[in-house]
Amino acid sequence: MDSKTWGTPQTLKDYVVVGGNDEIPSGQKAYVFNRDDKDHSVIGIPTWEDFLAGDMSFVKDQIESNIPNTKVLWLKVSWTKAERKHMYPEYWVYGFEAHAIVENTGGAALTGFEIAAIIIGIAFLVGVVSLCLTGGWLVWRIIESIPEPFIPIVGIILLILVGIALLALFGVGFGFSKKGVSIGK
Repeated sequence: MDSKTWGTPQTLKDYVVVGGNDEIPSGQKAYVFNRDDKDHSVIGIPTWEDFLAGDMSFVKDQIESNIPNTKVLWLKVSWTKAERKHMYPEYWVYGFEAHAIVENTGGAALTGFEIAAIIIGIAFLVGVVSLCLTGGWLVWRIIESIPEPFIPIVGIILLILVGIALLALFGVGFGFSKKGVSIGK
């Protein structure tokens, strides 16, 4: 098996395991590996001869374009056999494998989990704001419709109900028993 290596050898002490659809966290390095599942790869004669001379840019560029915001730090390519096809301007390369260590240089790139957390946080804030606006409008309509001597009593009851609704929104539990109402655990 022939092989070519490019870049500085790396030692990864900290690593993150990412799946095929995950992103590499910003500033982290990852080991990527790909094996050609086809019987052979077809590579043009000038590209393959440049590659054999040490120019691995076609593999490096392909990795960097397929994994957004990455920079290849180390690359090793191996193959079992390469045959020049004289009828065509190409080489047939068998058993083509690429191993690389890449770094995410995207700066503020977010992982899927971080994006989901932001969306959930925004949805929660929208719920809190809409509950506050609806509660304020409801209190205003109720206070406006009752006679003036009952406004303080109804206002206190409404404030208690709005407080209970906000506590329930934040996940505080309520319990009712013969002794009374319990809030919390």
